[in-house]
Amino acid sequence: MALPNGPVPPAGQESAAAAYSDRIMLVATNTGTFGTIMQARLEMDMSGSGHPSIIVLLGRRDEPGLALCARRLVEAASAAGCTRPLLLCLGLQDHSLPVIRTVIQAFLDHPVW
Repeated sequence: MALPNGPVPPAGQESAAAAYSDRIMLVATNTGTFGTIMQARLEMDMSGSGHPSIIVLLGRRDEPGLALCARRLVEAASAAGCTRPLLLCLGLQDHSLPVIRTVIQAFLDHPVW
C-alpha cells in the first residue's frame, strides 16, 4: 500500500504490512531502508489494564515521533483484539508530527491484525 499523498513526499514512499504467527511486521519508508526498527507490545498489569511497551531494536532511540507512532499502532491493534507484538520498521527522512500522523493513518486504514 502506498502512503497517502500529504506531508510525506510522493517520490519513493512505500509501506508494507505482514501478519506472521508470532508478530505483525509494519514497514513505512521514503528512504528505501528499514530505518529505525522497534518492537511494540501491550503489557498487561495485575489489574488487567495494559500499557504500551516500546523497545528500539536498531536505530534512533531519541526520536519521540517514532515512539508515538509505535504506541498508537499497538493500541489500535490491541483494541481490535490482536495480542501479537508489532515489529515496526520506520525509514522516514522527516519525523515531524504530520508525517507520523500520515503513517499511522495509512496503517489504520489497512489493518492486518
